[in-house]
Amino acid sequence: LVLPWANSQRGVCADSYFASVTSAEEMMQIGLRFIGVVKTATKKYPMGYLTRVELNEGRGQRVGVVLKNRNRSTMLAYVWMDRDRRYFISTAESLAEGKPYSRIRWRQQELPEQLFGEEDNEDPVRQELTVSQPKCLETYYDTCAAIDQHNRHRQDNLRIERKLETRNWDKRVATSTFGMYCVDTWLMYRGCTTDSLHPTPKLNQQEFYSTLAEELIDNNLQQVRTRKRAQRNNEERVIASALIVTDFINLAPQLRATSQKKKNSAGKITKHCSQGRCKVCYKGRPTTICS
Repeated sequence: LVLPWANSQRGVCADSYFASVTSAEEMMQIGLRFIGVVKTATKKYPMGYLTRVELNEGRGQRVGVVLKNRNRSTMLAYVWMDRDRRYFISTAESLAEGKPYSRIRWRQQELPEQLFGEEDNEDPVRQELTVSQPKCLETYYDTCAAIDQHNRHRQDNLRIERKLETRNWDKRVATSTFGMYCVDTWLMYRGCTTDSLHPTPKLNQQEFYSTLAEELIDNNLQQVRTRKRAQRNNEERVIASALIVTDFINLAPQLRATSQKKKNSAGKITKHCSQGRCKVCYKGRPTTICS
C-alpha cells in the first residue's frame, strides 16, 4: 500500500489493525516513518512493563521506552494516560510537549458540604477538558480522524466483512484489503467530482459501489490476444480491425454472478456458481451479485 512513497521519509499513521513493532521495522527498511496505536499485536512490544508502570498524575502523563541502535534512537514505545491507558509505537516523533487537545464534556457539579442531604444534585454542565499530549500523539491524532472515516465507510457502508462470512484468516485479510481499495476509489471519485460549487457527487456511495462492481465482474480487459504473423492485404486488415473493435464493445460487464462453476472433491464441475455466500441478503448460493 505504501510502496509508491518508499524512501521519502514520510510518516505513516496506522490504527491497531496494522500497528506493531514488525510494521514499524518494515517501514524503516523502506524509508518511511511510522506511528501506530498498539492493542493486541504485542510481539516484541514492552507491554508488560508499560502496563505495570505507575501513572499517578492522571490524564496527560506518559512514560516511554526507547530502542537504541549504535547509540542512536530508532524506535519509541510509550503509554499515555487519557481516560484509560493507551499504547503506541513510533519511529517518527518524540515525547516532547505538544499542543494539548481540548474537548467539551458533561461534568456533574458538586454540592457544598453544608447542603448534603438537603437539596438534589445539581444538573450537569458542559465544561472544557484540556489534556496535555506529546508531539508524537499530536501528529497521530491529527491523522486518525481520516482513519476513522475510512473505517466507517468500509464497515458501515460497504460491509464486505459482514456479507462474506469466512473463518479463513487469509481470506478475511484479502477481503478487508479489497474493501480498503474500494473505499479509496470512492474517496478519489468524490474528491475529483466535487468542489465548492458542486459539493455533492452525481453518485452516492451505494450507487458508486454498484457501478464499480459492474466494471469488475467478468471483464476480459486483461485477456491476452495472440495472432499469427501473416501478411494481409488492405481488405483483410480492415475486417480484422472491425472484429477487434467489436470484441472490445462486447466486453461491457454485466451485473451478474461469475459464469465459472465450482468443482467437487473429485474435480467434477457442479451446477453451483464459483463464488462466496452473502449472509445478509440470502442464506444459500446467490445467483446474482449482492446489492
